Amino acid sequence: MTKDYNALIIGAGLTGMSSAFHLKNDYAIVEKEKVVGGLVRTEQRGEYLFDYTGHWLHLRRPYIKKFVSDILGVELTKINKKSKIYSYGVFTEYPFQANLFGLPTPVVKECLMGFIETNIKRKDESCFKGNSFMDYIEYYFGHGISKHFFIPFNKKLFGVHPKDITSRWCGRFVPKPTIEEVINGTLGINNLPLGYNSSFFYPSFQGIGMISEKLKERVANLYLQTRLEKIDLNKRIAYFNDFEIKFKYLINTSPLNHFLRCINNLPKEIEDIIPELKSTKVNYLIMGVRKKVLKGLHWIYFPEAKYPFYRIGCFNNAIPYFSPTGKSSLYVEISNDYHSERLKNKVLNSVIELLKDFGDIESEEDIEFCEYKSIPIAYVIHDENHFDYTNRIHGYLEENGIYSIGRYGKWTYNAMEDALYEGYLISEKLKQRKTYDDRKKSGTQGLYSNSGVQ
Repeated sequence: MTKDYNALIIGAGLTGMSSAFHLKNDYAIVEKEKVVGGLVRTEQRGEYLFDYTGHWLHLRRPYIKKFVSDILGVELTKINKKSKIYSYGVFTEYPFQANLFGLPTPVVKECLMGFIETNIKRKDESCFKGNSFMDYIEYYFGHGISKHFFIPFNKKLFGVHPKDITSRWCGRFVPKPTIEEVINGTLGINNLPLGYNSSFFYPSFQGIGMISEKLKERVANLYLQTRLEKIDLNKRIAYFNDFEIKFKYLINTSPLNHFLRCINNLPKEIEDIIPELKSTKVNYLIMGVRKKVLKGLHWIYFPEAKYPFYRIGCFNNAIPYFSPTGKSSLYVEISNDYHSERLKNKVLNSVIELLKDFGDIESEEDIEFCEYKSIPIAYVIHDENHFDYTNRIHGYLEENGIYSIGRYGKWTYNAMEDALYEGYLISEKLKQRKTYDDRKKSGTQGLYSNSGVQ
């Protein structure tokens, strides 16, 4: 059976659902899972709720904030972030580079001197000219801050050394404090939040998965449990497990490497790039704890190698309805592979010992349950070839009327707001392109010669 639509959307995560919502009509959206939302989902385990690790809305665009509120039908709750870093046996504020107060004196001295030295040297240079993330952190923060936080933490997060990551991914995600802010942070008198995530928004009930579920009520032609098998670009047909769809334009939001392998007769120069699209896997542990934990903090970063996890978060410290009163919904993020029972037990035992050291629990009997979960593609690794390769891929796809967008479709690092906004932008682009193509077909394309449609 063949269905025919102007636009075909692959993937019903936030980007795909936003694309469908904004297109309004003449589209189909296809999802291999039995539920919508991708990684933006909320699950229940007994009395506890869990997201697929931390998903917090950082809303900078008024349109997206209003869009999410309208979709949910309720006001979003604004929450001021409570997070810390735990290293050398003490808690410090985040971000590390602006909050050295409380660390051992030799560590503070090494970090502060390195920061001052690199700032003095930088006065003689017009701008940053390095290539790697390692170059970037040494250039802006100095050797000490790199050594005591950025290198160990990012090795745990991405599974590769910062020298193997390009500096071009950083953008708004790595705050660059002034000398005054670093000195204030060393003295413990910083009171201004730094970074894009100093506060966030969250639905007032049902969890982050509520956004996807509410969007599901507002879209049409949604096919769940439907796996893409192949795409014939010449015929403009996508083949699925039990039917096929003829399309004019295609919006892909599924992982770029998997999607490319579905295209018949892919050019060799594109096919050869696919293995170079790198990402890290995140394994994580969800835990129901019979006590309140983490001292009211929303999450804690762990840069030191002795801890097998890089972050632990407590949902209900930010969102009380995630657990029964007096209990905790906990998540523990590990970027390494922990499939064997021995390694899983190592992580669990390490978490239990940490919570005991914090005075949060008395014994493992306070753990009501735990469950291991995995995200096979979590963080895209922006190595030195990343932007060259992805630009070539997207150039080829767009020449063929395919737009690969969203975190995994574009193969980048972004936030939920970006995912929703890209869905809006692509819908506007396709509406313009359809109008342009219709005019061209009728012989009046000159009216749109400056439309900017590509």
